Amino acid sequence: MRPFELEEAIAERIVGGDIRPGQRMTDRELVKDHDVGRLAARQVLAALSRRGLVELRDHHEAIVTRPKVEHDLRNPAGFSEQMAAAGLEPASKLIAADVVVAPPAIAAALELEPHARVAKIERVRYASKVALVSEEAWLPDELFPELVSLGLRDSLYTLMRDCYARGPARAVERLEAVPARAIDAERLKVPEGSPLMLVERIAYDEEGTPIEFGRDRFRGDRARFVSQTVPRVSA
Repeated sequence: MRPFELEEAIAERIVGGDIRPGQRMTDRELVKDHDVGRLAARQVLAALSRRGLVELRDHHEAIVTRPKVEHDLRNPAGFSEQMAAAGLEPASKLIAADVVVAPPAIAAALELEPHARVAKIERVRYASKVALVSEEAWLPDELFPELVSLGLRDSLYTLMRDCYARGPARAVERLEAVPARAIDAERLKVPEGSPLMLVERIAYDEEGTPIEFGRDRFRGDRARFVSQTVPRVSA
């Protein structure tokens, strides 16, 4: 078996759950079980590490990690939709929901008048019972009146479409690596200072109106992000 074939075979078993998180793998075992050379076995372990499927202890040994959850930046679908598409069970824990005066930065991002009112929503999002995202969202109260009274435990974007006939058509997102604050550590069950990926987002409807400003803090050890670059064609 060639190294890339062995890599794919092991990756499928890890993702499928046949090889569980915490299980130990060594180059000697790969040589013995799959009839490959020692160098090829080490290349396979290194390739699996680059894919985030194992954690290398040295060149000879690796520990299987939990597969990371992908967040597709190319798709304006919400968290629930993306998790369901990945075969994971989405869930939410509502922390707080209230109508407040928009802070100046939020009002500017949503193109609102000073002192406009917004619905502020704080939730923890789960993927198959694992806390993955600490989420904050602000939405114009004028466009989404009484939103905070709707429960907010399911998909926010689905509520927006079903109850207000208005949802995101596109979004501008900015990513930044940040350490976990004390409140993030408590909500996501990680040590304070752990690496998180902050995704700051402005979502727009089909008419180009800003309808949501979001700050999502993803666990750095459980999430990765997918984007796509298309070269510009010069005229």
